[in-house]
Amino acid sequence: MAKTVIDSIMAKLGCKPEDLSPIRTIAAKAIAKTAEALETEPIHLTLWSKENLIYISSAEWLYLAPTKSAAEKSALVSEEKFTESMAVLVSEKFLLIFLKPNAYQSQISVFSPVSSTAEAALTQMDNLNSKLSKHDPAVSLIPDLFDRIFKEAIGIVKMLNLGLANDAYGSWRTLHEAECVIKLLLDGGNGLQQVYLKHIVYNNAFREVIDDTATTDRIFAQMKAEMKEHGLKSKDMKKYIEYGWLYYSKSFDSTDPSYKLNFRDGVQKAAGLSKYSVWYEAASELSHSSPVFFYSSEEYFTELAVIGLYDVLERVEKLFYDYVRPLDVLTKYDDQSRQILLSEMLRIAADRKNDFLEKYKDAALYDDETL
Repeated sequence: MAKTVIDSIMAKLGCKPEDLSPIRTIAAKAIAKTAEALETEPIHLTLWSKENLIYISSAEWLYLAPTKSAAEKSALVSEEKFTESMAVLVSEKFLLIFLKPNAYQSQISVFSPVSSTAEAALTQMDNLNSKLSKHDPAVSLIPDLFDRIFKEAIGIVKMLNLGLANDAYGSWRTLHEAECVIKLLLDGGNGLQQVYLKHIVYNNAFREVIDDTATTDRIFAQMKAEMKEHGLKSKDMKKYIEYGWLYYSKSFDSTDPSYKLNFRDGVQKAAGLSKYSVWYEAASELSHSSPVFFYSSEEYFTELAVIGLYDVLERVEKLFYDYVRPLDVLTKYDDQSRQILLSEMLRIAADRKNDFLEKYKDAALYDDETL
């Protein structure tokens, strides 16, 4: 059975024929050592355990192999001491990382529905979006932004699994920024998206990424002319590059002095999500290693990170499926899966908010300003 599994994985990894024998040797020994550490027999290890041990063995060997000649590889594999040490390394990595004993110690374990529901919903959307994202804003701006959002959110889930509540809450800040931007771009349609792309070009020129000097000069001239139209000075250039596209959003009222070219009074306000202003400020303090970071309550920020994640997830989930539905990428199974996960998401989100308000009776979750 192990030989069949090994051969299958080798084929998936595209290993060279000369790699098969050493990987098989290392993996077989690693499986035996892992079984010994778990006080069982190799035959009793699950297929999942064996597959992961084989993957680790393959990665260890393939990391080492490119630096060795064929003769050196052959000599290494013939050394019992080498294969034994590699097997011990592989086994230790599997036991420490893949069995995840710490998963039971963090407040949000990988087995908790709070974690698994969010990760499953995000993974489903990420898989669907991978068919559309080309990592080229000129071709797939919106799918590329969704790609960033999904991966950022999955990263927050992983941080919560590791007990990194402060880091998770700090990363929520980036997730919220991306959420606000994509909401405005979807609301604004192709016109606003093209303006946003133009400001990406402005940023490239400002960062001196564009090699052609004449092109850069022409871009700066255009940018300065636009800034003049809006009454901006040279000192406002960085602000205009980052937020100037807001002038073309129907939700941004440039005649209202309360609207400004920044995140809180610009992007967040125009997106109708100002109720998270205090959340954003707190996350900023954590991100800058203020005393709040070192002396904050892990339990408190775990609760906020989870609630914030699920709030964003609920809104982004709707934005994503509304966006992809006309693109003919959803199957009947995708819709069924979505409904199951959405129902679970909403239930967990409500439960966590109720628990938070019960635990912290004097706390207010959101700012007074409503959506």
